[in-house]
Amino acid sequence: MFTVADQPTRQVGSHTVYFCCAACAGYFDEHQAEVAQARGWKAQAL
Repeated sequence: MFTVADQPTRQVGSHTVYFCCAACAGYFDEHQAEVAQARGWKAQAL
């Protein structure tokens, strides 16, 4: 189990996205549009 406060986060619009580790956050940084589409997030949130 991990503590959310100790994990990397990114802001997507008005939402905070939490990641399990820096590698996952880095992947998100490089593939944000692809992840958003796969998750069904609206373009306005990015």
